Amino acid sequence: MMSKYRTQIRDAALMTLILSVSFLSIVLMQKFYAMQTLAPMIFLLSVFLISLKTQGYFWGILASLLSVLAVNFAFTFPFFQFDFLFRKPVFRTGHALYRHYDQYINHQDQAGGAHAGGERAREGPGQFASGNLP
Repeated sequence: MMSKYRTQIRDAALMTLILSVSFLSIVLMQKFYAMQTLAPMIFLLSVFLISLKTQGYFWGILASLLSVLAVNFAFTFPFFQFDFLFRKPVFRTGHALYRHYDQYINHQDQAGGAHAGGERAREGPGQFASGNLP
C-alpha cells in the first residue's frame, strides 16, 4: 500500500503527463491536419481520464481549470493571450437563475417538501411510495 504522500506525487505526475500529452497532440493535429475545433474535446477526454485514474476530487478539478486556461491561452483567438470576456448580462442571468433556484429550495424546505424529509426522502434508493416503479 502506497503512502498518502507517494499517492499524491503519483497523481500529480499522472495529471501532468496526461495534460502534456493532450497539449502536444493538439499542437501536432493542428500542424498536420489543420484541425482547430478538437482542442476542447481532447482536453475534456484528458480531464475524464485524470478524474478516473487519480484519487479524490482535487486532481480532476485542477485538471479542468488548467485545461480551460490552456484552451483559452493557446487554442483560441487571440492566440497566446488570455481572453475571458465577462459580460454583465451573462452574470445577471446566472445570478437570477441561482437566486430563483435558491428561493425555491428554501421554500420547499420550509413547506416540508419531498426532499426535505417527506415520504420519498425516507425511502431507500429505487423505492417509491407505492412500492413499484412508475
